[in-house]
Amino acid sequence: MSELVTKYGLSRREQKAFLEEQFQFSISLGTVFNKQKIVNAAMKAPMEELLPMVKASPCVHADETGHNRDGKSHWMWGFISNSAAFFSIHTSRGKKILRSLMGDFQNILVSDRYAVYNLFDSSQRQLCWAHLKRDFTKLSEKDNKIIAQIGKNLLACESELFKIWHEFRLEKLSRDELLRQIKPIRQRVGELLEQGSYTDPTLRAVRFCKNLLENFNALWTFSEYEDVEPTNNHAERSLRPSVIWRKKFFCTRSHYGTVYVARSGSLNVTWK
Repeated sequence: MSELVTKYGLSRREQKAFLEEQFQFSISLGTVFNKQKIVNAAMKAPMEELLPMVKASPCVHADETGHNRDGKSHWMWGFISNSAAFFSIHTSRGKKILRSLMGDFQNILVSDRYAVYNLFDSSQRQLCWAHLKRDFTKLSEKDNKIIAQIGKNLLACESELFKIWHEFRLEKLSRDELLRQIKPIRQRVGELLEQGSYTDPTLRAVRFCKNLLENFNALWTFSEYEDVEPTNNHAERSLRPSVIWRKKFFCTRSHYGTVYVARSGSLNVTWK
């Protein structure tokens, strides 16, 4: 019954109707709620094991998405490895929350360019190239011809990079060959970002290029370490069921409901 709500997205009223129609089983809405409390309590112990499991992984994907609790803005943080997922809902999207959850993490974190992830050194990070592709596309569409050309050239580098990456994933290239073929792309991207950083300082493109140069090593971590990917798609796919649930039901209205959503999402993704 709990899975019908969290995983399959039925409301409690829809679940009540489903049980009556398919199984001739009549139950009150209050009983549905009370049974979910039993499941919520049962999820507490396995939930406590998930974050240590995630932190023990050589690579963790991180992302966050909005969550509405009783009309107030909250954030669902997600940390996902290849074997476990941990979701947690908080009132803040700030560095304090990240530090409390992952401050002792010592391995590679894959994320977008959101500033709070600067808590981790560039040598410990992989920036998502899917997000960078969107940023490069925006540059390529600027009215400023110089910046637009830099954006187009960066997109060409991104396209060539992923051709090489896909060949590596298909085991057509060794790790050494991957590094060798990426080297000129890495150099070219660095040159283009340098060019962008010297354009009109009043433009946002300058700040973007300087920010990437400050975290330049984090663009290439995937080429040096096993089990690290150049995108954060794993986190976004893992958060997607919770995002769809939020769009359908809009919000939670209690501490219990908020904890229930985070616990059930964590366990469902982990089991998957």
